[in-house]
Amino acid sequence: MRRRLSSPERKVPMFYLGIDVSLKSHRCALIDTEGEKVGSSFTIAADRDGFTRLVDLLAERSVPADALLIGMEATGHHWENLLSFLESRGFAVRLLNPFQTRRYRDVLAKKAKTDDIDAYCLAGLLRSGEARGCYVPDDQVQGLRDLVRLRATYADNLTVYRRQAYALLQLVFPEVTTVVKDPFAKVMREVLMRYPTAADLAALSPRAIEKIARTFQGNNFDRDKAEALVRAARTSIYAGKAKASRGKVLASLLGQMTGLEAALDDLDRSIQDALSPPGNGPSPADRLTAIPGIGPRTAAVLLAEIGDVSRFLSANHLVAYFGFFPVLFESGGKSLGSPRMSRQGPKHLRQALYMASVAALKHNPDLRALYHRKISQGKAPKQALIVVARKLLTLVYSLLRYQTNYDPRRLFLQPT
Repeated sequence: MRRRLSSPERKVPMFYLGIDVSLKSHRCALIDTEGEKVGSSFTIAADRDGFTRLVDLLAERSVPADALLIGMEATGHHWENLLSFLESRGFAVRLLNPFQTRRYRDVLAKKAKTDDIDAYCLAGLLRSGEARGCYVPDDQVQGLRDLVRLRATYADNLTVYRRQAYALLQLVFPEVTTVVKDPFAKVMREVLMRYPTAADLAALSPRAIEKIARTFQGNNFDRDKAEALVRAARTSIYAGKAKASRGKVLASLLGQMTGLEAALDDLDRSIQDALSPPGNGPSPADRLTAIPGIGPRTAAVLLAEIGDVSRFLSANHLVAYFGFFPVLFESGGKSLGSPRMSRQGPKHLRQALYMASVAALKHNPDLRALYHRKISQGKAPKQALIVVARKLLTLVYSLLRYQTNYDPRRLFLQPT
């Protein structure tokens, strides 16, 4: 005869709520321990009233907070406010990697993709016990991450605008570089914003250009250079085609560059403030910048993207997160192409580490010796530089994980 479980031995039924988040509304699907639907799926608005309605609906369906696991995808930033609201109400919430949920949906062989199917897939993944939560950074890390990522976007845009402006300048005033080394320096940028083409400058007197230069302190733009600029403009090969429109485009690009440079300076100050929290002893940024080759900007990127270093079990896991590992293509024992570097991880993060590796070859004798040792072993220069980048990451991991200071005598005992 089956023994009836006493009250303490009874298994508490579990419920799993999958929430497919979006900009204006969230689709919710609830299942029980057996995978059966608990009522129909429903939609809540992405506002406080919608969040409160979700809690009320769970209460109406007799779902206690201590027997419920909620899952949502880390899609953009739409999950953040809902997750904070639910956690403040005592619910257990797990943020799921979209890659993981996509693979789970593929295993289920769903032929369609709807909000309902996505919500039920999230609930099913939670029920399977295989769901792994994503890292949710604290306020300090999240703030630094937002600043660093915005700076990377602005820097990329500045590069694009500078390239476009230079290409257009080579058409409307190709002789300018014979007079000035940098056509986008402060004085020349102001001159070109007012008189963007050779035809515009040809009508000026050198005195007008000299007057503009005097508004900037500490420059060497004298009368002779102003005269040379006017002469070059009057003998320019620019045909004058679409002068007004092209001049407007060039002036607009230069204005965008000026605005972005000011915004980057402001972001740099905010990042520096975020890297210098109050407290005694060296900060994490201080430890990283003690490594020759890593400057404040690189340290900011590393700290923002790594976050809590303890979430990486080893330095190799950190290297994999950055994408500094080769991807092999083989099938049936045959190679399907040359190995290439993984594209995993944020692009600006890999760029920052690559540039830090280049700087380390100049300023860090231990990493420079590692580079030349790999070259002598037959590695190509780029391959040897990647080895340096990986070594830099292991140093970063060691300093952050064990909160120690940079000591090359201890960190370079064994050749890599």
